[in-house]
Amino acid sequence: ARLARNHSVAEVVSIDSACTGEGWVRIKELAAETKPNRVLIGACMPYAYIPKLKELGRAIGLSPTLMDVVDIYTPTFPGQIEDSSAVARQVYTSLAMALARLEGRDPIPPPVTVNVARSALVVGGGLAGMTAAAAIADHGYEVCLVEEQGELGGGAMRLTSTLEGNDPKRLMEDLVEQMHKHPNIRVLTDARVAFSRGTAGKFMSAMATDDGPRTFEHGVTILATGGSEGPVYDFGLRVQKTVMTQLELEERIASGALEVGRLSGVAMIQCWRSRDEERAYCSRVCCSQAIKNILALKERNPDLPVYVFYRDIMTYGFKEQYYTQARKAGAIFIRYDLGDKPQVSFEHDKPVITARDPVLNRQVRVKVDILALSSGLVPGEVEDIKEIFGVPTNVDGFFQEAESKWRPLDFLKQGIYTCGLAHSPMDLRETIASAQAAASRALRILNAETIQRESVVAEVRHSLCSLCQRCVSACPYGARTVNMEEERIEVDEILCQGCGSCAAVCPNSATVLRGFHDAPMMAAIDAALEEL
Repeated sequence: ARLARNHSVAEVVSIDSACTGEGWVRIKELAAETKPNRVLIGACMPYAYIPKLKELGRAIGLSPTLMDVVDIYTPTFPGQIEDSSAVARQVYTSLAMALARLEGRDPIPPPVTVNVARSALVVGGGLAGMTAAAAIADHGYEVCLVEEQGELGGGAMRLTSTLEGNDPKRLMEDLVEQMHKHPNIRVLTDARVAFSRGTAGKFMSAMATDDGPRTFEHGVTILATGGSEGPVYDFGLRVQKTVMTQLELEERIASGALEVGRLSGVAMIQCWRSRDEERAYCSRVCCSQAIKNILALKERNPDLPVYVFYRDIMTYGFKEQYYTQARKAGAIFIRYDLGDKPQVSFEHDKPVITARDPVLNRQVRVKVDILALSSGLVPGEVEDIKEIFGVPTNVDGFFQEAESKWRPLDFLKQGIYTCGLAHSPMDLRETIASAQAAASRALRILNAETIQRESVVAEVRHSLCSLCQRCVSACPYGARTVNMEEERIEVDEILCQGCGSCAAVCPNSATVLRGFHDAPMMAAIDAALEEL
């Protein structure tokens, strides 16, 4: 009754079970009869009504931005508010605030649309990049695959086997062949991206190649710049022939360069220069690779002593069974902590490792023929890529996704995605899965002929703008630029996501969100304070 006395309210109607089909039909009938220019619904679960409001808008010719749904049921749940009069006041206040916002809300103009360039740019020709390129090209879209090195393949080409016994090199060779033969894939090697501009649906990029610059128009971008072994400069690596990384040990075992039958002992040190202040993350592949090499060594020489100095064994997923196999094969695992790392010296060029065994509670000393170091993974050099595409990295140098749970492969900047080791440390299966997921996200844009901007975007009142440019640096989506010729701040409505960061930092109230101007927001505050 109190809402009905408001000068802008034409009619207040009570409808039972508005969320049911019958209730919604009744709402549509009432809207068709009264022809309102604003609609306010009090119901439960407002998020469920978003598609319904669009349907209602089309039926009565009203923009969905001039409708709103308010949750009036949550305050009535037992235990939320005990006093029934307080419940009534809260429900009324919620409705009055929404009504005040609707009264001052302006209709939003027709959405800006972009014609989608139905092609993709994939930066990085490793496992992730080639998998993503194949997934997109198989849907009939053109792909430009850019690789900085002279050949496709990346670091995965050095792997000779997986812990499960698969042949990754054969997989990589087949992928490389597919890239060169696929009719929808254009491969550029010895090339790098030098320039890129545009928004989701329409980017223009330029690549520097040995044959001169190449340009490419594309609707989406996938950054699969990969990673590499972490650098290790300790324990005689690159100085002593008896010290090597786990990957080098794998290569020597597979090629036969290492005579395993003549070895008297092998030692491995895990997490070296990893999971510490220098590199705080786990690389996810080191323990599995060590276990793989242990089983390969034991297969060729069952009596070979193998000592593994570790902090934690991280054989992810279903790989724990291989750790059990390695222990049954006779490998000795000796745990150490970060404050008391193993020490390495050399006697007649042979490594001697000294460490404290927490089980024996005393120092142990082993002399071996080979020392293998697990140095972990590091992301590729992406400083230029960050600047060119306007995307961030996290503290560890990997690309920073928009949201780890809901948008794990998207950047805040729409139309750009990441996968593989460029995103985070992962094994081969995880790399393939992330690349296919990134391709799936990209196909959402490529499958559309046009895309629309967000309905709520920021705009600039130029008469109040002092060109302080605080909003430019505050925008997390790169949607604001300075037009020096016209001396004004411009907003890219495709990039803008309506987050309001620009409005929060503007000292002159020159920046506002469309549909959230000062007057309706102040009216909503007044409505909230009415009961007080």
